[in-house]
Amino acid sequence: MRVPARDLTDDDHELIAYARRIVDTQTDGEDGVHTMGAAVRAADGALYGGINVHHFLGGPCAASLPRCLAAPVSGPSEPVRVSSSGRLSVSRSGARR
Repeated sequence: MRVPARDLTDDDHELIAYARRIVDTQTDGEDGVHTMGAAVRAADGALYGGINVHHFLGGPCAASLPRCLAAPVSGPSEPVRVSSSGRLSVSRSGARR
């Protein structure tokens, strides 16, 4: 799903910035194993985030951890993902298709 930047809310920008901070502070570089940060917003407004762990089989999706953490609060948003190269994704990853 493509959403023009002009249609993003302040909450959307906050969620993207949160995912970007995760990958910016936790990445070990483009050739590393931690290259994608993700964040979701729970129904109560709390933000949850995580970073991927890549291995030769593909590794866990970055969005798995924040979705699991937010699940008890109910209603996590669709995750946003930000790569260590700065690429933004709000679509579902291959692991969830």
